[in-house]
Amino acid sequence: MGIPSTVRPFAAVVVLLAGGLLSGCAAGSGDSAAPVAQTPVAQTPAAPSAAQTQEPSDPMQQDLSAASVCGTVSALSTVLLNASAGQQVGAVSESDRLALVRSARFGYEHLQSSDPRMTRAIDSVQRYLDAHPAPTEGLAMEDGPEWELQQKLLTTACRESGSNVVATAQYGG
Repeated sequence: MGIPSTVRPFAAVVVLLAGGLLSGCAAGSGDSAAPVAQTPVAQTPAAPSAAQTQEPSDPMQQDLSAASVCGTVSALSTVLLNASAGQQVGAVSESDRLALVRSARFGYEHLQSSDPRMTRAIDSVQRYLDAHPAPTEGLAMEDGPEWELQQKLLTTACRESGSNVVATAQYGG
């Protein structure tokens, strides 16, 4: 059974972006050790350690690691690939394609990283986007050699940081 035709491509963008943003947030928490019986021991109260007195980290804080950013770049690349390929096979309308490309551009405009290798590539992409502003109407980003160079810079930075960029083709491939 396939995906219902009522699912809008914009919903795919939301899912992909959320997956990319959350890719660096998951951590294994399996209990691999068997429970051990403990006997109570009287202890004198000690001053709390520095780790115990720290505030818990904000669960809504953005993960700026290279792995997380590269996951986001993968999601954005997937959106751009499928917007174009989907229109070519008649599965995505022109207005939906324009909305998907505009959403992907927004994602690229707001990339941030704490990794210096990523920061240089992100700065280059954002300078490119600043120099090529999105028109009020029409395609928000042109897919040409200059944009391909920007994507290669991001992909290279991800690889140098130990992550990959992978675009998943929904149509063909």
